[in-house]
Amino acid sequence: MNLIQHLKDHFLQVAEKIISFLEGGIDYPTFQQELKKELNKLGQNICREVLEATDQYLKENRRERKGWVVQRSSEEKNILTPFGLVTYSRTYYRNKETGEYAHLVDRLAGYGPHARVDAALKAELIAKATETSYRKSGAEPEKTAPGTAVSAQTVMNAIRSYFARETENTGGVPRKKIVRVLYIEADEDHVARQKGKKLQIPLIYVHEGWEAKGNGYRLKNVRYFSGLYTDIELLWLEVWDYIESNYDIEKIERIYVAGDGASWIKKGLAVLPKACFVLDRFHLEKYIVRALGKEKDKKEELREALRRFDLPRAQQILKNAQENAPSKHKKKAVAECRRYIKSNWEGIEIYQKYPGELKGCSAEGHVSHILSARLSRRPGGWSKKGADQMARLRVIKGNGEKIKEKYLAQRTPLGKAAIKICPQVLRLQRKAKGELRERLDNIPALKGPVTSLTKTLKALVFAL
Repeated sequence: MNLIQHLKDHFLQVAEKIISFLEGGIDYPTFQQELKKELNKLGQNICREVLEATDQYLKENRRERKGWVVQRSSEEKNILTPFGLVTYSRTYYRNKETGEYAHLVDRLAGYGPHARVDAALKAELIAKATETSYRKSGAEPEKTAPGTAVSAQTVMNAIRSYFARETENTGGVPRKKIVRVLYIEADEDHVARQKGKKLQIPLIYVHEGWEAKGNGYRLKNVRYFSGLYTDIELLWLEVWDYIESNYDIEKIERIYVAGDGASWIKKGLAVLPKACFVLDRFHLEKYIVRALGKEKDKKEELREALRRFDLPRAQQILKNAQENAPSKHKKKAVAECRRYIKSNWEGIEIYQKYPGELKGCSAEGHVSHILSARLSRRPGGWSKKGADQMARLRVIKGNGEKIKEKYLAQRTPLGKAAIKICPQVLRLQRKAKGELRERLDNIPALKGPVTSLTKTLKALVFAL
């Protein structure tokens, strides 16, 4: 096995290239570009060497492949990686007991029979797709490694293979936090479909209140939830599961659920104990403006009645406005405002009961940032599955989790299996480390007069 020697040769070639660039005189941006090319080539070569060395180890050690017998050797496979295209040879086996055929090293690397894109590259594509279109995401890897661009379909397929769910807790039972009140805010994004009516994608987020940041405020320990659900209660149950797992329920006095009064939001009140509804004042103001338009005096009169939490007065103002409305359209808008205020009065009145605990609701802004930025601002339509997956990916990102790490962590157990190379050979060849330094130290550029450049290059050499 010549793995270590091959790796030494590859490192030596890169070092010699770097030195030749510098000896010939080169501007820094061009140097960076050339260096990136060489490092990508190095990555391709190392991946090939490691895969082929693993294949050789399996072939020579039957105990590592019990029941599998060699059918054919030196079968070539091309796989697209973050470094570029990697081409390697491997052995084809048959299982004597099951009759199954497989390239065992492919399995260890996590490659299916028809895989053309490496999991590490797929993880990068998925992460990028949360920010921009599938087409642009597929072209993005080309900027760092020539030959790695993929189609929009490939990006979409990578996302479809990703089960975007909350990461399971593997660190034991978390210490539950103690808070007196919790805040939940909710709203939805309306997303164009490829066919049919728009999709309504809900966004719910839990937080512990507000804290000062600069000239404004930010939410404390916010956690987002989203996705398409045939039964919205399932989403609220996910929210409750998060709260129950992370907070001491007995110490919570109230859970505020803030939103525009939509029925799906109020369903959360039936799922969450100690929950009370808070009407989003932003949406209330939209109804007022739609009903009273340019009538400043009437709008201010209605607002004052609401500030005093005087429902009869508010209803009377709107009743008079409805009777005097100049058109059917205007009458309808005023009637809708009356119904809206009456049906959500509990969510308005609560500001009077707990004035020091409520600062309003910022759900519309969060929907814009988490969902709309990717799902509804750009032209084009989504399938149900695609919109659901993207909403969940955006939430993962919003929660500060690493999409690439989560994707790689959920690979199948077979894909997580360790690749193996004969440990005895590795130990023996590691002892030959000084040989590489000696060969590098004999490069002419390093044997000339001592300069800041030669000092730097020698430092790099002896760091290997």
